[in-house]
Amino acid sequence: MIRDETTGSEPGRRDSSTKRKILTWALVIAAPAICSGIVVGWLLAAAHTDMGVPVVYERDALYELAIFKGIGEGNLPWRNSHLAAPFGGSDWLDYPLYQWIDYGAFRFFSLFTNNYLKLLNLYWVLTIMVTAAVAAYCFLQLRVSPVLSGCLAFLYAMQPYVFVRNISHFNLLCYLVPLMATACLEVATGRWENRKVSSFGQIPMHGWVAFVLQGISFFYFSFFGALLLFVAALYGGCRRRTVRPLVHSAFLIAALGCASAVAFSPTLLHWLMHGTNPSAVQRSAAEAEVYGLRIRHLLTPVRDHPLAFMRKLSDIAQAEHPDDSTEASNTRLGLLGTIGFVALLAYIFALLAGWWFPLDDGIITACAMLLLAAILWCTVGGFGSVFNTFVSPILRGYDRIIVFIVFFILEAYGSATSAFLASKPWARAHRVAVATILVCITGIAFADVLWIPHGIQSSEARQTAASDHAFVSAIEQTLGGQGMVFQLPYTGYPDGGGPGKILPFDHARPYLQSSANLQWSWGTMVGREDAQWTRGVAHLPPGSLVWQIEKKGFRGLWIDTYGYADNPSRSPAKAIATILGQEPMASSDGRYLFFNLASAHALAATHPDSSSSAPVSQENIRQGGTCYVDSINDAEVTPPSTLVRRDIVFQADGWMADTDTGVALPDVYLEISGAGGKRLYMQGERYARPDVVNQFKKPSLLLSGFSVSGDVSALEPGSYQIRILQVRPGEADACSAGFSLELR
Repeated sequence: MIRDETTGSEPGRRDSSTKRKILTWALVIAAPAICSGIVVGWLLAAAHTDMGVPVVYERDALYELAIFKGIGEGNLPWRNSHLAAPFGGSDWLDYPLYQWIDYGAFRFFSLFTNNYLKLLNLYWVLTIMVTAAVAAYCFLQLRVSPVLSGCLAFLYAMQPYVFVRNISHFNLLCYLVPLMATACLEVATGRWENRKVSSFGQIPMHGWVAFVLQGISFFYFSFFGALLLFVAALYGGCRRRTVRPLVHSAFLIAALGCASAVAFSPTLLHWLMHGTNPSAVQRSAAEAEVYGLRIRHLLTPVRDHPLAFMRKLSDIAQAEHPDDSTEASNTRLGLLGTIGFVALLAYIFALLAGWWFPLDDGIITACAMLLLAAILWCTVGGFGSVFNTFVSPILRGYDRIIVFIVFFILEAYGSATSAFLASKPWARAHRVAVATILVCITGIAFADVLWIPHGIQSSEARQTAASDHAFVSAIEQTLGGQGMVFQLPYTGYPDGGGPGKILPFDHARPYLQSSANLQWSWGTMVGREDAQWTRGVAHLPPGSLVWQIEKKGFRGLWIDTYGYADNPSRSPAKAIATILGQEPMASSDGRYLFFNLASAHALAATHPDSSSSAPVSQENIRQGGTCYVDSINDAEVTPPSTLVRRDIVFQADGWMADTDTGVALPDVYLEISGAGGKRLYMQGERYARPDVVNQFKKPSLLLSGFSVSGDVSALEPGSYQIRILQVRPGEADACSAGFSLELR
């Protein structure tokens, strides 16, 4: 009989054992993936989900949908040829939220269908299955028993946070998180350390894969992974008096950084060529307190829990904290997670007291340590808040670390249970019964996600999507399937929100429902010249607006009436209908209006007087009042002269009032005067300026703000003076702006 000289085992038996292990691992990895796919499909069916309608059809989900639909059509993630008309496409490089793995996978699947919204729903389901498979591999790698690995992987993929975030934040897909969390635990426990191999060679393939692939994915999880890996290395190095964990973490964090640099290279090159754009990403340190982790959220049952007593606990918490409406309120651990959370924190105190779980090989302690580190950094008022205050506020959603926390809790449970069962002869003798019990426990824990049918896709979303689709289809038919459409009122990107009842990214809806070659004006990046033009045109008087957009080649005008819900008299719809001599098309829900400019070309061909005539005669204009111009074309005014391009719609913001008497008259004008006595007037709109009230301690100055816009292309290049006028019947007060306007 031939035996292996190093192991003493027979080659045939060793090969058979290896095949059984591979088969077992394959089965354990596949089972939770298949089960999670089946269960998610059942939940979607129970919720009467229309797979042709996005799972979430509002707010940030619309931004994610626009990116992926554009990728399906062959666009780059930051450049969509159907948006930001008339500039040939959007330019979103200033707002980098790259996830290259998903971009590539979605582009591949889009080769087989052009129903991109349905494809995105299906891709979301697929990522849940992938998450289950990856988690199962990681639990097996951490020596959890096969049956328990499959059960825990299923629970990890089905955690409530995955469903609540879903397509709302598609960049929060967490299928790489188990790999990073596994690497952290292995570094903490020293499982990679082997004196016979160099530190570089000690790092296994799944460690490299985790951090390199995460580097080209969403940066939040990259930051959390690097943070927890450093903590794990510091803990492991101190515990075993070796620098190897720190070396391992340095290699992986360097790989993560290099991959991230490659992933962000389009934006980095863009900034190098065009400069940064602070307006694109505006964050404050205080937002870490709003979106930070809260232990109360972690331990409170999910809302609308299927079990009555759990639902009552959730209702009590909601009644005591009715302001819980941010993303952070969705970080719920569920029943099993809550038990594990409390147990791990208790275990830390037990360790400090000198007690040690005899079956702990170091993994449970490492899980408890990393859990504590995550809480200390990400909880409200934690170290993350300090980081945001003194280093950078760019990260604010610290609640998102919950996907790491859930893995550590499940791994600790799996390690403890596996070690306990392995030490009991009766467990080995009754494996089927034990496996059945574990599956039943999984089923009980799964009750926490049975509430999902009420929170996946609302009937309102289906009705809204159907109405939007029907209206956009009618527009496509009217325009013959091509042309540019200007959208009112103006909303910027990426801030997204608008006036009235317009929610963030609502202007993306017509593009999402369009299957033709239409270009929409929404999608210009704030802080760049394209957005200045779009914003300026949107604030023009109706006649000038129609003339400007028709001159640019727009064939349609889309009006979202929600933008004027707070003040319907500001809606330009009636004036535009009079100018064009046509009534607008209206959506079935009455929210949207559409004017066909192609059929009104002749009516709009004559340039209207975009500037008002003098509000009063010159002899009745006297010097008086106080004024200040904050910005022109979204750029800060720089006395003594400010340069402005004539081919861009002029837009000015500031305030004007009589600060002595506390009077801010409703009628306000901006006067541009040049050589030879030529004057041009633009009527403005008033808005609230609490800062002026605070400065002069006069509440009557609240509506002292003004905003004006107009076309200055008819003026000759040269130097002009600016005055702000507030007008009363027959006379006006004029205040010099204190700088000259240089038109080029």
